Amino acid sequence: MFGLNLKHQRLSVLLALSLLFLSQSCNGEVKKRVCLGTNSKFVKLGTTEEHYSLLKEMYSYCEVVLGNLEITHLQPHHDPSFLKEIKEVGGYVLISDNAVKSIPLVNLRIIRGNNLYKNSALYISSNFDEKDNAHGLEMLPMRQLQEILQGGVTIARNPRLCNLDTIKWKDIVHSDNHIDIKKDSLSHCMCL
Repeated sequence: MFGLNLKHQRLSVLLALSLLFLSQSCNGEVKKRVCLGTNSKFVKLGTTEEHYSLLKEMYSYCEVVLGNLEITHLQPHHDPSFLKEIKEVGGYVLISDNAVKSIPLVNLRIIRGNNLYKNSALYISSNFDEKDNAHGLEMLPMRQLQEILQGGVTIARNPRLCNLDTIKWKDIVHSDNHIDIKKDSLSHCMCL
């Protein structure tokens, strides 16, 4: 019986070392492929800088978000490029209360909508600096987005966001779900 336990221990250690080796790149840096996501809604997790650091740590190298992708409280000096790798979200995508110019979800292909926020799988709202409106979300590159499986789309109170009318939402959202887009762009919005 002792030999059997030793054999299982060796296999366990070997398996653990193999998994550790597979999760690291050549330079020893751990690459995160799957992440849990959040369920915080609009809550800022600490100071603005701490919140940004937590988002960056959580979503860097992440390709699949099992839960919700909540991007909130990003300021103009924050670099949101850590979001570029995300391809799939299991829950909803909430983009709100940001003053950053662009949120590059350039590889996002599918939003499953297993969880919804106000019946929406994609909810984009209030992305501007309320103090002076000098900063805010202008670009939301999601060129790869092909499908939202459950839930609708709500986009409101984004006065600097351009090019909403260039997206064929009816091709992405299933017909039994809502598409609620309020166009409140500023007149000086320089859309290409």
